[in-house]
Amino acid sequence: MINDNSAKEINLYLLISSYSGKSFDRYRFNSHLLSPISFYADDDGNYFIGTQAGGLYKATIPTKKAELPAHNRLLQNYPNPFNGQTYIEFSLPKQAQGKVAVFNILGQELEILKNETLPLGNYKLSWNSMNLASGVYLSKYKRRNLWKQRKRY
Repeated sequence: MINDNSAKEINLYLLISSYSGKSFDRYRFNSHLLSPISFYADDDGNYFIGTQAGGLYKATIPTKKAELPAHNRLLQNYPNPFNGQTYIEFSLPKQAQGKVAVFNILGQELEILKNETLPLGNYKLSWNSMNLASGVYLSKYKRRNLWKQRKRY
């Protein structure tokens, strides 16, 4: 929880991660509360904020159910075309040793973005190409003997 006391009213920000701290959703609560001193979250998606003045405030945030992938997928990067940085997303339907790498059009491997055993789930990697000439690049995803490939402009 982040407390921003720069305004007359207190702005409380609640950061919630459903992906083991890899990404966060931010929720803002405007309040005329005195400084918050305690915070509690229950298993039903309810969040409680206690204040110095003795107030107890409840906020309910809808819980997101993560969609589990049914297939191996390698999505088109975005933005595309890109200049400098782009994002590459892929999905694993079950835990597997996986490798995601970027190649030039001659087939030379330029960078390995991931090469490890990953649990099932959806993944988003960033690739920075600032040190390379603009052009066409390929990203490849390998799981066992399965290769998936996409063009990156």
